[in-house]
Amino acid sequence: MALIAFAALTGVASATHSNGTGPDKDFTNGEAMAPIATPFGVFPGQQHVNGQNTAAGGVGGQGHFWTTIFAGPPIFAPGTVETLSGDITCLNAVANQEVDSGLITDSTGPINVTGLGVIGKHVDNGEPGSVQGGGSPPDLAGGSLLPAPLAACPPPAFVGVPLFPVDQGNFVVHDGI
Repeated sequence: MALIAFAALTGVASATHSNGTGPDKDFTNGEAMAPIATPFGVFPGQQHVNGQNTAAGGVGGQGHFWTTIFAGPPIFAPGTVETLSGDITCLNAVANQEVDSGLITDSTGPINVTGLGVIGKHVDNGEPGSVQGGGSPPDLAGGSLLPAPLAACPPPAFVGVPLFPVDQGNFVVHDGI
C-alpha cells in the first residue's frame, strides 16, 4: 500500500514556469522519470500530472494523474511494476511550486490502493537546458498516500513530502495569481 504512496503524487511535463502571465488559473502539466520513495525503499518511477484549478487555488480542482513504480529487491521480485491512476481533487500553485491531491481510481500490481488518496508536490525550476552552461536545476517531485483525497490543498510551503530531482522530463507549474 505504501509502495504507491509517493508514486501517485509525482508528475512531470515540458515547459517553463509561468507566474501570473497567461491563463488566470493554477495548473500543473507534465510527465517525467524520477525516484519514488515508499516505506519499502526508493524505486525508479514515471509520473504524469495534468490538473488545474481556479486562480485562487486550494479548494477543488480537476484533472488526472498516473504513476508507475518500477519496484524490485529487496522487498519485491525483480521486474515488479505497480501502477496507479486517478482524478485530481484539489490543486494549489504558488509561484513555481504546486500541491495536488487526488483519488486513486485504478491500481495494479502487488498492492491494491484503489480508493485511497494521494498528495503530490512539484517544483518547476524552468525548462531543462534553458540556462547557458548546463541549464536550470532539475524540477523536483514527491508525494505520499493518504487515507482519502484532500478537497482543499494547503499552500505548497506547508507540505513537507520528500522531493526528488526529475531524471528526465519537466513540470510546468503555473500560478494564475
